[in-house]
Amino acid sequence: MLDAGLGATPSEIFDIRTHGFPGTRSPKQAWPEPDSRPEMPLDPPLQELVDAGRIDRCAAVTIAGRSLAVPSTAAAAAAIQVAQACQAVRDGGFFDLADVTLVNCRRATGRRHALARPGILPFLQARSEY
Repeated sequence: MLDAGLGATPSEIFDIRTHGFPGTRSPKQAWPEPDSRPEMPLDPPLQELVDAGRIDRCAAVTIAGRSLAVPSTAAAAAAIQVAQACQAVRDGGFFDLADVTLVNCRRATGRRHALARPGILPFLQARSEY
């Protein structure tokens, strides 16, 4: 399974974190219980722009009511995931954790992992923990 998460705050609008399973971490390790942090208030000039509808909460420019920054980050995350799947099929290797920021891709970090049987994607039966 490949997962890509996008940044959740204005300072993270160009950030991507990907996970691949099975990997070296379990889903509970990848997504621990979140801290209950209150949302940070915006600086007054930014809040004025949000209130006027000129930008959205992520401080991305909006045109015709659409945010430009978040879709571009989502498109990049999707491309990374397709590349991950292709590489896993080709040679059994993929990154089970990668952090990327589109602001500076040279700062990308990751941890390479190998499938137990290269070229064969494992099939796991979904289960519920409820």
